[in-house]
Amino acid sequence: MRGVRAACTQIQGALFDAIRATLGRFPQVHLSQKPRMADFGVWAAAAERGLGFADGSFLAAYPDNRTEVVFETLEGDTRSGCRSDVYGDPR
Repeated sequence: MRGVRAACTQIQGALFDAIRATLGRFPQVHLSQKPRMADFGVWAAAAERGLGFADGSFLAAYPDNRTEVVFETLEGDTRSGCRSDVYGDPR
């Protein structure tokens, strides 16, 4: 049980450190192009350094991740099988 509590304490501390870093950087983040969920995009961009990611890594990965999610959703829908045949799969 002590190991679990120690791990929880470390995880909670890491989360608070990430939130502190994000809040400290949030006012300085200005994106030239905002993604579809603009507020989330600014928050994620502000969090990059505090989470150990390079500046711009979120916005670089976000469009590809959205595309992947759309196609995975369509693949799971039996009514959409012909759509990838017609429109192609950009992956």
